[in-house]
This record gives sequence, C-alpha cells and structure tokens, in this order.
Amino acid sequence: MKFLKPLVLRPATPLPEGYQLYPIADQWAELLPAKVPLRFSFFRYLGFYVAHTQNGKSTVVRGRSIAGLHVTIQNEDKVIFSDRIGTPFRNGVFYVQDIRLDAAGVHTVTIRVEGDIADSVEPLVLKSHVFEFMTLDECADLRQGPYAELRSFVLDCHDKKKHEQLRDDKFIEAFLKKKTTQLRVIDAKWWLRASGG
Repeated sequence: MKFLKPLVLRPATPLPEGYQLYPIADQWAELLPAKVPLRFSFFRYLGFYVAHTQNGKSTVVRGRSIAGLHVTIQNEDKVIFSDRIGTPFRNGVFYVQDIRLDAAGVHTVTIRVEGDIADSVEPLVLKSHVFEFMTLDECADLRQGPYAELRSFVLDCHDKKKHEQLRDDKFIEAFLKKKTTQLRVIDAKWWLRASGG
C-alpha cells in the first residue's frame, strides 16, 4: 500500500463542473457489471472516489471534506449490505470490501458521501442484474481486470470436476505458489475461497 500512486484524472471528455462520485477499476477493484453470472457475483473490492471539477480542471477530493461513504446494496426483497467506509486510501479512493450478491435478480447499489460536501454530491446509484444461468462469456467486463485469471482457473476446476477443492486452503496455496498474479496473495485467497461457495 505504501507504493500506491496518486490518482491522476485524465478523462476522455470533460467532467461536469462541481463534485461528482465515480466508481473506479484499478489493481484491486473492479467496476460493478450491469449483468453478472450468479457463479461470479462476488467482489473483493469495489472502489469509489469523489472528483471536483472547476474551470475544466478535475482533481480527486481528499481530506476532511469527506467524512466517509455510506454504501447500501438492496436486492428485490431487502437490504443485504449497509456499511460506512470512513477512511480512504492515500490516493482518495474508498474501497468497499467483500461484496456478495447471493441471489438472482436486480441489485441496486447506492453510495452516498458524508461530510462537509455531502449536500453538493449526488448519490451514485448502480444496478447489477444477477443471472443464475449466465456464462462468463456473456459478461465481457469480468473477462478482464485483476481477477480475470482467477475466474479462468475456477472455470477450469469446474470443467475438471475439481471445484470442491476450491474449499481447500492447501489446494489454493499450491495454485498461488505456481501462478504469478498482480493481486496481493491475501486478496487472491479470499477470492478463490469465495468462488468455492
């Protein structure tokens, strides 16, 4: 974490003036897909940051003006996750950790800013539709990014009828010793354990 680079904003199109809340995909976090297979409807990290744009120049908001983010996830029946993330990383990104969407259907993720600028930042609302019989090939978002190789390995385990071994720490550790991944070992282990059910 000490080698975390500052977040530099270089948007392809200018960001709207004022404060805005955004999701981020980086070396740990993924963007929440609009559609996701139930088998892969869990995420180690979802990342969010607040940008401030003034006179066409955008910067990441850090410091005391943001007291935290409040994240709520609701499926079609009830709230399944509600938590406050009070501390961002040094680059201004807030990470929501260990998210599981355990049932098929539409999930609504609402992120609200707390603190001095809360009234100036619209809540960010994301929707993800979880499909029980969807395949990984139907979700391009999940075939890239830091967890893509792990998803391929999990599918290979299922094809070879070895998916029960994904619950075995020794099996996971043996795989990670042989495999070079950009993820931290602790994150890769969590993700592989989650894939085993």
